[in-house]
Amino acid sequence: MAQWLETPAIVLAVLAVLALLWKAAHWKGTVDEYRKTMDEHRGTVASFMKEIRDKIDRIFERLPPVPVAGMSPRRLTDFGKEISASVSAEAWAADLAPKLRGRVEGKAPFEIDRFSREYVRGDEIGPELARRVAACAYELGTDESGVYDVLQVVLRDELLELLGHEPPA
Repeated sequence: MAQWLETPAIVLAVLAVLALLWKAAHWKGTVDEYRKTMDEHRGTVASFMKEIRDKIDRIFERLPPVPVAGMSPRRLTDFGKEISASVSAEAWAADLAPKLRGRVEGKAPFEIDRFSREYVRGDEIGPELARRVAACAYELGTDESGVYDVLQVVLRDELLELLGHEPPA
């Protein structure tokens, strides 16, 4: 063994192997520390993302439901159908449409849509229906504008059907 220590090449080789082993052990410790840090950060990021998701959900819960879908042409949502039933919109439109037929005869569906919107928002609607609209908005916790939107869509669909146009599905 003493002979090995006298040969400089062997000493250098042994020292190189020992340095390599020390460096590998040091590298493994660094990698383990990095993994531990990343696991801690991953947990922090996951909890942060959950907190953000929960807050966004709470914001959306506070928003009132939408009675009319924004696609074209406009259609009633489930909430809109609930509003329609509450104010008896279909019966109202079925009774009113024949009286308005002469005013919309020959118009395109988009013009009938505009006419329905203007009619519902105008003065011709009457105090009894305006009162039902206010009561419905109060009972269902929405604004009157949404109830008028529902009336407009229901009246438009009734007029379209009366004139032989296909109401939106």
